[in-house]
Amino acid sequence: MNAETPKFTKKEFKQIKYFVFFALFIVVFQAFQYVITKTTTEKYKELFSKITELIILTNSVSNENSTIHRSLLNITFSSDSNDVKIFREKLRVSQQKIQNEISLIGEKINEYELYSFEKTKLYVHLKLAQHQYKDNYTIYLSQLKSMDPEQALLVRKNKLRPILESFQKQHYLFLIRIFTDQQILIEEIADGAEETSFRLLIIGNFLLVIIILFLVYIIFTERTKLV
Repeated sequence: MNAETPKFTKKEFKQIKYFVFFALFIVVFQAFQYVITKTTTEKYKELFSKITELIILTNSVSNENSTIHRSLLNITFSSDSNDVKIFREKLRVSQQKIQNEISLIGEKINEYELYSFEKTKLYVHLKLAQHQYKDNYTIYLSQLKSMDPEQALLVRKNKLRPILESFQKQHYLFLIRIFTDQQILIEEIADGAEETSFRLLIIGNFLLVIIILFLVYIIFTERTKLV
C-alpha cells in the first residue's frame, strides 16, 4: 500500500459496517420474497398437474362409454359373426378400462388430498351411473338374439339411452365440481401467500425503520462529537 492509497478511519469503518448490515438486511428481505413467490408458484403447478390428471381420467371414462355405445349399435346391426366378435372385444376392453380408470380416480382423489364432501358424493354417483349402464347393456346383449329389430330399437331408445344420458349428466357434474374445488384451492393458496407476504412486509418494515433510526442515531452522534 503506497502513500496515495486512501485510508479509512475507525469511524469510517464503523459507518461502512453499519451500511453493510443494512444492505444485507435488504438482500435477506428480498430473498424471503423470492422464496414465497417460488413456493406459491410450485403449489400452483402441482395443483394444476393433479387436477389435469383427474380430468383426463374422467374424460377417458366418458370416451370409453362412447366406444361401448358404438359397439352396441354395431353388434345390433351387424350380421357378420366375425364383426360381432370384434365389436364385443372392443366393448370388453372398454369395460375393463372404465373399471380401472374409475378406481384410479378414487385413488387419485385420496392420494392428492383433493377430496371434498361434494366431490366424493358426485364420484359415488358417477360410479353408480356407470354400473347401472353396464348392468343394463349386459342384459340387453344377453337378450339381443331373442329380440326383433323393432324391439331392440325400443330397448336402446327407452332404456339404454336414458341411462347413458344419466351417466353423462353425472360426468358433467363431477367435472364441474373438480373445477369448483380447484378454484377453492387456488384461493386458499393465494390467501396463504398473501398472508405470509403481509406478515413479512410488516416485520420487514418494522426492522427497517429500527435500522434506519439506528443509522440516523449513529450519524447524528458522530456529528455531535465533531462539533
